[in-house]
Amino acid sequence: MADKIDVLSRGLDAVRIDFERYFMGLEKRPPYQARNRVAQQIRRHAPGNSAVERFKHKNLLQRLVTLEQYWGRIERAMASGTFTRDVARADFRRSRSAPAQTSEPATRKTAGPDKKS
Repeated sequence: MADKIDVLSRGLDAVRIDFERYFMGLEKRPPYQARNRVAQQIRRHAPGNSAVERFKHKNLLQRLVTLEQYWGRIERAMASGTFTRDVARADFRRSRSAPAQTSEPATRKTAGPDKKS
């Protein structure tokens, strides 16, 4: 049974990585099918009578719930346009595409706060 829980854990990690790729813009579509398949497998898994197996299964269920809440929160932020990674990436692209402005080099004042220059 512990092997089954390890397989489910690796499946959940794979879905987490797929979602991170989607959030970074590397994937065009969210991995809903993979998420649903792994969630269904985790929820249908029946742990044995061992306390260790029950603990690992409950831990895996909690990780799934936590990740689902995180994914939902990020998707809502993306839909509303307040997702910080998207905003930061857009600002970075905007700054790189703007033509380089040639301005005079900044002069440094040598006078302290109590001295007038």
